[in-house]
Amino acid sequence: MGVNTDYLGHVEIVPSVNQAEYDYLHAFARSRRSYRPGGPYAVSPEDPHTGSSNREVELYNQIADGQPGYWCQWVPCPHGCCLVWNGHEKFYAGQAWLQYLIDHFLRRGALAQTSRDPQFSEFSFDHEMNGVIVGEQQDNRELFVLRVEQDEVTKQVLRRGDPALPWEPGYRGLDDRPWLASERPWRSSLDFRPPEFEQIPLPQSTRQRRKRTKA
Repeated sequence: MGVNTDYLGHVEIVPSVNQAEYDYLHAFARSRRSYRPGGPYAVSPEDPHTGSSNREVELYNQIADGQPGYWCQWVPCPHGCCLVWNGHEKFYAGQAWLQYLIDHFLRRGALAQTSRDPQFSEFSFDHEMNGVIVGEQQDNRELFVLRVEQDEVTKQVLRRGDPALPWEPGYRGLDDRPWLASERPWRSSLDFRPPEFEQIPLPQSTRQRRKRTKA
């Protein structure tokens, strides 16, 4: 059981990604981002943890260092000119993952450029990202906007999520900070505090119609 978030919109990439960048980012999205012997940028299609020992299980459930979660679902569009959601379910930390891709693989001076990893030999590291993506979290109907302006991602909540039951804390707030390998994406329900519900006043004409209906 998990929480789904739907995304609508895209982030423009200027200039468009080349074939090497396109192929890598799609491979990155297809690979579970657990610990890999080749490092956090490794995208081998095979699961590196096939054993049943306690150590193998531990590594399988350890998020790769510095990455926001187990799955990244932002991918280049078929033309390579923008980043979009791939439509898969249970995508967590969408804001953090978007900033991660920009900072590590796309923007000028991206961090992967200094890794000396041969899989980045054809990367240009000269892109600028701008765009708007609207998201809706299905468990509490929170509506928000992710804005990307000159490679920086910000989040604006348009509609606060409905208060959840104390034993159903959901995934509210996980985008406020990048996840680290030492920081797990779960938290105790004892720490849960429902957000204040913001009531938007009805227009005057609507209030008058409601009074006439009651009468």
